[in-house]
Amino acid sequence: MNVFKNTLELFEKFKPTPLVKLQSLSGENREIFAKLEFFNPFSRSIKDRAVFNMLMKAKQRGEINGRNKLFEATSGNVGIAIAALSNIMGAKFRAYLPKPTPKTTEVLLKVLGAEVVRTDFETIDP
Repeated sequence: MNVFKNTLELFEKFKPTPLVKLQSLSGENREIFAKLEFFNPFSRSIKDRAVFNMLMKAKQRGEINGRNKLFEATSGNVGIAIAALSNIMGAKFRAYLPKPTPKTTEVLLKVLGAEVVRTDFETIDP
């Protein structure tokens, strides 16, 4: 049994993302696998890995130092991953949400420490 001291350690050491063979779709000459992205601990999606890498590189460059704020227009997983990881890294985060974003996403972002700004826009596209 693996026991991790925090979610960041879980994220860094629980690699690669697990695969499960899909027996019913696999055949004599092929194997089909499903990648279980919901094992990612923050947004439960593949977006966790991209956000983690972006924020770690920014931190290494000194751009995340506890005195600055991150901003993102989001409607879900990217914002959730940024909120969780920026909280762990000690950075403030403001998420701009388009109109149709579910209330549950807004609540989760706030629980993770994000400042949330709802916009009047239907999408996050210009």
